[in-house]
Amino acid sequence: MKSYDEVISLGYNCEISFRIRDYYGKLCSWPFSWTYILDRDAFISALNNLDEVFQGEVHICQDDRVNSMIECDKYHICFHPRGEYVSIDGTIPIATFPQAVAELRQRVKYLVEKFETAMSDGEKNYIFFIGLTDNGKTCDKEFIVNLENALNHICLKQNYTLVVVVPKKRYSKELEQLNTDKVKIRTIKYFGKQKCNDISTDMFGWGRIFREFLGDDNIWSFYRRINSHRLKRIISAIGRRIVRIMGKK
Repeated sequence: MKSYDEVISLGYNCEISFRIRDYYGKLCSWPFSWTYILDRDAFISALNNLDEVFQGEVHICQDDRVNSMIECDKYHICFHPRGEYVSIDGTIPIATFPQAVAELRQRVKYLVEKFETAMSDGEKNYIFFIGLTDNGKTCDKEFIVNLENALNHICLKQNYTLVVVVPKKRYSKELEQLNTDKVKIRTIKYFGKQKCNDISTDMFGWGRIFREFLGDDNIWSFYRRINSHRLKRIISAIGRRIVRIMGKK
């Protein structure tokens, strides 16, 4: 099995990073680790212009698919501000918006520089994971080809593997034919629900993919961590329910 020095999420949302973290018990952050990509075609442009990501006009995203995120106008990529800039109800107050943006600009700039430095190291091997959704105008095949071309430009030594994770209902013979030494198309049953993708997931589908590319060493810890997250969420929900019931008495 090929070994990798860095395991990197390219989105499309936080689920991929949650799963990598569940597998290793920790996560090294990169520019798109905790983002929501609203337009996958604009994302390709962002990869070709990394220094511009989140450095221009931004606004509080109003898209129903995301919550408490700030959107980069040019590339339609949403980023999470730090918790101290978000209200208890999940909104980003106008009063803290400037500070949130300033911190995010600095953080994204640092992560981009870190990413570019890593990609210039021809001695290391990288594996990228990205979830395939329909949030773009290009067909799936064209998007994957464009993504590979962008990564070839970033990784001049082409020392990477790209794993494109596809819901089974989107899988096709056309996508199967894109499998090469560098590009791997793999399926799961479904992606998790956006508001709870830390626990809502095809656990065994992801487990199968990670066993293939990352090995067996952490697989049981991977399953255990996901089930632990789910149990904590259930206990928390029961607690909130009890509080509401007691409050009505």
